[in-house]
Amino acid sequence: MIGQVAVRRFPSLTVSTPRTEVRPLLARDAEAVDEVFADRQTQRWLPLADASGQIDGAAWCTELARQRRDSGDGDHYGVVRREDERVVGCLWTRRTDWGARLTETVVLRRRRPPLSP
Repeated sequence: MIGQVAVRRFPSLTVSTPRTEVRPLLARDAEAVDEVFADRQTQRWLPLADASGQIDGAAWCTELARQRRDSGDGDHYGVVRREDERVVGCLWTRRTDWGARLTETVVLRRRRPPLSP
């Protein structure tokens, strides 16, 4: 294989607990992902937020996730509340060093709306 480099990738991952499940994001998750990233407090901590505006949930769940996977750099996941199958957070891995077996993990969760009086 001259001129070709094997790219390592994360395995297909699903982690379940009685209340939540972490799974790869799907295109149908875009609206919920938009909600997670729309929170102003969350945006303050995003390493990729910039003046260009909000992250596009559809792109995050499809093209951006595919690019990260295909490069071997990481992957995008959704944190799903099992009781209603709602995406309540996002988790992604990045800056993966396969030789050292290290990766950076970022987790965001959707803030709960204030309780009604």
